[in-house]
Amino acid sequence: MLHLLDDGLEAFLRAELGQPAASLDISFALPDKEWAAGVTRPTLNLLLASVNPASPEAGVGIQDFEENGQRRRRAALPRMAFTYLVTAWVTDVRDEHRLLGAVLATLARPRTLEPPHLPDPLRPVVPLPTMHLDPSAVDPADLWPAIGGRFHPTLALVVAACVDPGLSEATALPPAEISLAVSDRREPKRRDQRTVRVGTGDAR
Repeated sequence: MLHLLDDGLEAFLRAELGQPAASLDISFALPDKEWAAGVTRPTLNLLLASVNPASPEAGVGIQDFEENGQRRRRAALPRMAFTYLVTAWVTDVRDEHRLLGAVLATLARPRTLEPPHLPDPLRPVVPLPTMHLDPSAVDPADLWPAIGGRFHPTLALVVAACVDPGLSEATALPPAEISLAVSDRREPKRRDQRTVRVGTGDAR
């Protein structure tokens, strides 16, 4: 699931950044000294730094859905918060700031990761992933000394997305109508029967 979310984020950023993204590399690797030494093109690095339950957005209840023509039911999918640390890697500092600024302008307000950018397996999973910046999610000052890398200005991007554990059960179609009958014990052959169409309230 994580690699699919990575693909969705890359597709979203390339679409939002437009033409400048054509010559841009997007990496999800750990930006340590060895990785930085191999960077030869303008690069955005999105390091997945933490995964935690997204408690304010946790789903509750039962969901009915359709899959391959079969009606199914499952508990509401758990929603997780994936925190990515976003940094720009360009030789010239001003160009680096320009690239990070373009990302900031794209993510300055909460966004939704829409189906056009999502890989096929994630498109039917609702609610869709949402994105927002949260400077309190991870402290970048703790990251760089830990990995031995050079400090870079960092955006903390939190993506809240549902995780489908694949636990669901098939359900039957709801009945189109219900028939009720009342009989008199003294006259068993006498029956009063009425049929109700479900969802309409019509009876006959």
